[in-house]
Amino acid sequence: MFILQATAPILEDRFILDRLRLHSHRGFGGCTALDRTVETTVFDLRSRERFASNEFTDQRPQLLVARPSQTGAKGGTSRSRICKRDRFAFTLVELLVVIAVIGILIALLLPAVQAAREAARRMGCSNNLRQIGLALHHYELVYKKLPPGAIWKPNGEAKGSVHIRLLPFLEQQSLHDQFDFNQPVIDGSTFPGTNRLIGSTVLSVLVCTSDPGPSAYFGLAKHNYAASRGPTAVFDNPNCSCNHPWRSFAQAPLDSPFDFAGPFTRVGTAVRLAEVRDGLSNTIFFGEVRPACSEHARNGWAQTNNGNGYCTTLIPLNFDTCSEDAPDPCRRFCNWNTEVGFRSAHPGGAQFLLGDGSVRFIAETIDYATYQAFGGKSNG
Repeated sequence: MFILQATAPILEDRFILDRLRLHSHRGFGGCTALDRTVETTVFDLRSRERFASNEFTDQRPQLLVARPSQTGAKGGTSRSRICKRDRFAFTLVELLVVIAVIGILIALLLPAVQAAREAARRMGCSNNLRQIGLALHHYELVYKKLPPGAIWKPNGEAKGSVHIRLLPFLEQQSLHDQFDFNQPVIDGSTFPGTNRLIGSTVLSVLVCTSDPGPSAYFGLAKHNYAASRGPTAVFDNPNCSCNHPWRSFAQAPLDSPFDFAGPFTRVGTAVRLAEVRDGLSNTIFFGEVRPACSEHARNGWAQTNNGNGYCTTLIPLNFDTCSEDAPDPCRRFCNWNTEVGFRSAHPGGAQFLLGDGSVRFIAETIDYATYQAFGGKSNG
């Protein structure tokens, strides 16, 4: 180790001491930058005593530089005793604690982020229903009646669902004009001169982004909104039979063109607003559906028998039919009855368009009788 010993008058001593302190603060870990070339620096204040006793006749500051000590750790000046470097680093325990804290914060924030995203998606789905509500009322202003849920008749006639009728009022006039309504069946229609299905066109206004399913089934773009037939009786698929317990609550027979509980039916009958005697603000017009959980909804927006005018409030809200191989057939998507209930991917319920154009989120815990009352157009 090098030892730097300086002597000077008292005032100059203070100046040099200050300079040494300044250099000491420039170092890392409490040691000076000068330490890189001179291992240890010591200012000998005893020079003041020597100067006071006239030991030095020359008052100029003298620098006495000693060679490295040969006495070793015992006899020499130890660097560790003069300049001890502070070492800054994480221990393994501290590092693990930091990682654990970060993990906890992420675990706390992730549900909040997911909830915020779902709230944004739900708002988008709500806006879609409002657009459909505006289209319905514009249609009614032009034709003085609501469009039929679908035109699907026993004689084989299949002229599309309510979605096709609303296309001009959803800023899709050009798409509407691609269909030839003079034909008895427009299902499977293609763009002129091509093999491309018109129904393969994805319409964002008919898709709820909360639904995680694919965007198309069998080449047909999906839809997440269906016109309600209210608490009306439904079919049973003999190949996927479900003896559901809500049959006795049906307020209208199956597929009657004159007697159906809700504002829409799939057999071609159109309803006037005056027939909705329960009040537009108290009647469900459209509700959310999930194609992954319904064989009818999988048919796409352009097909006739796609659940519009057939989906019902008879089945409890959000009744789970999303399984393809559930032991209970009533939990499968293929039974033609429980699968046409309204449901959504939103936690706790689904959104509905009411007759006055408003959108309401209805909890899946709603009283069953109240739900049926919302579904009916004139049941008091």
